[in-house]
Amino acid sequence: MFIELAEVLDCPTCSDGFGLVAFVSDSESRRVTSGSLGCPMCEIELPIVGGAIDLGAGGEPETVTEPADEMALRISALLGLAEREGSAILLGPGLGEHAPRVAQMAGRVEILAVVPRGTEWPLDDLAAGVNPIFGLTDQWPIRTAKLDGVALRGTTGEALMEAVRCLAVDRRLVLFEPEPTDVDRVSAAGFETLAADERTWVGTRT
Repeated sequence: MFIELAEVLDCPTCSDGFGLVAFVSDSESRRVTSGSLGCPMCEIELPIVGGAIDLGAGGEPETVTEPADEMALRISALLGLAEREGSAILLGPGLGEHAPRVAQMAGRVEILAVVPRGTEWPLDDLAAGVNPIFGLTDQWPIRTAKLDGVALRGTTGEALMEAVRCLAVDRRLVLFEPEPTDVDRVSAAGFETLAADERTWVGTRT
C-alpha cells in the first residue's frame, strides 16, 4: 500500500472523516508491505499483508478472465487516466486483476484493486501503483469525494452509492454491464452520461 493513500482512506466502521493511521512494519519505496491501518477514534485495526489491505470480509466474486491488455486499455481510456496524474482510483471486483496493466498504461496513478483474498503481485507491480484490497464490503473505507475514478462491473448493490459518495467532482464512474436501474440511480445522484452502449456506461459528477 502506498503510504500516502492513508490520507484517502477512512474507517469502515465509524466513517467520521478522521482518516486512518498507517503503522509500518516493513516498507519498500514508500510502499507498506507489512503493517496495519488504525482508526484513532474506534481503534479498529486493519492488517496490511504483502502490500494488500485486508478489510476482513470475504466472498468476493470470482474474477472474469478476458484479454488482459484489451480490457486494461478500455479501463484506462474510459476513466481518462492519461489526464489524471497522481490520481487515486478504485477497480471493483472482477476488474482488480487488470490493475498492473492499467497502472503501466496510465502512468502515475494509485489503484485500489479489489481482488480475491490470496491474490499476490510482485513488488514491481506494487511499485507501479497497485494497492490490493481484500474483503471490500458495501461500506468503503474511503473518505468522501477523494477518488478520481471508479470502475465497477455487473451487480453493484450499495457499492454503487459508495462510488457516488467517494468520487470527486468532475471525475468519472465507469459501469461495465450495468443494470438499467444502476444508470437511473447515478443519474438521480447528479451524474451526467458521457458515453453509453449496451455493455458500458460512463458518466461524470457535475
